[in-house]
Amino acid sequence: MNPEQRVQAILDQLSIEYASDPLTRAKARAMFGGYVQRWFVDKRQWKIVAVEQEFSGPIINPATNWPSRTFVLKGKSDLIVEDQDEKVWYVEHKTAAEISGNYIDILPMDLQLNLSLPLLSREIGRPIHGVIFNAIAKTKWRLKKTERPFEYEERLDEQYQSAEMFHREKLQLSASDIRGAYGDLWNITKLIRDAINANTFHRNTGSCFDYFRKCPYFDLCVAGKERCDHIETSFYEHRPASVELSQPGLYDSVTGKRTLTQSAIKAFLACPQKYYYRYIKQIVKRSDVEHALHFGQAIHAALAAWYGDDDPVNYFKENEYESASNQIDTANLQAGKPDDLSVRPAESW
Repeated sequence: MNPEQRVQAILDQLSIEYASDPLTRAKARAMFGGYVQRWFVDKRQWKIVAVEQEFSGPIINPATNWPSRTFVLKGKSDLIVEDQDEKVWYVEHKTAAEISGNYIDILPMDLQLNLSLPLLSREIGRPIHGVIFNAIAKTKWRLKKTERPFEYEERLDEQYQSAEMFHREKLQLSASDIRGAYGDLWNITKLIRDAINANTFHRNTGSCFDYFRKCPYFDLCVAGKERCDHIETSFYEHRPASVELSQPGLYDSVTGKRTLTQSAIKAFLACPQKYYYRYIKQIVKRSDVEHALHFGQAIHAALAAWYGDDDPVNYFKENEYESASNQIDTANLQAGKPDDLSVRPAESW
């Protein structure tokens, strides 16, 4: 499959993913097409080391250098490449509402980048020179009253030909940056552990309408105790935590420790109650899984398919919700680990 055929196959797959949502389909196709047009040369200049490389590692107490007995950090990178100078780079793709100077300036402190870099280096057995951060702006253009979906997509295609919709930043993170991130991580995990042990997850009302969208768990938070069970049964369903990983669920099968991912950390920092519903009860709102892939997942799957060697369809299947939606944490149940809240003494930390 030559590059042009691969691009068309990915565009076709995006059309399939969003067959019932023509506006989101138009946005996804235009964004992917614009990305390829802007950075097409990467495909020829880079040697692909790994696509969607998973990683895991201990969470270290900076004071004692001992690992946490409760949590293990796990995740998955977008892309690892080798450039023409034989330097290895970790490539991260992000869609952003706005690409501003402030957004770029804080990247050296980004928790995900700093935590992932040493673990990815260990996984591939090579030093990683730095991070290539590709930011893609989300369109703010709306469908016009007299406009049809295919006309909307044509207009978005023009928008994504503009350099203003993309930004690339090369970062070389210092040892100090990485140590600081792991110190922050340790403090965050202590907060999560304390919430789990106390079975108390407070609500942060400041995050109820982040990005001008209602939190998917808002209805549960505002419902009285009498209505909460009914709402959960009627409008929510079980979905294992960390479905982006090859082994979803609450616990790591190798270490037996509770899995902690970047998504889980962000959820807890945004609102501990949101973390509880998603990463303890493991439920999602049914309306949020009408599509096999959310928009962000679809873009990441499309870019993985662009850089990968397998059939493009496979990259979308790997990210699909259905593959994990009905899996119960059987490995943990067999090992005697409860899937509900388990109070762990502080000594086990």
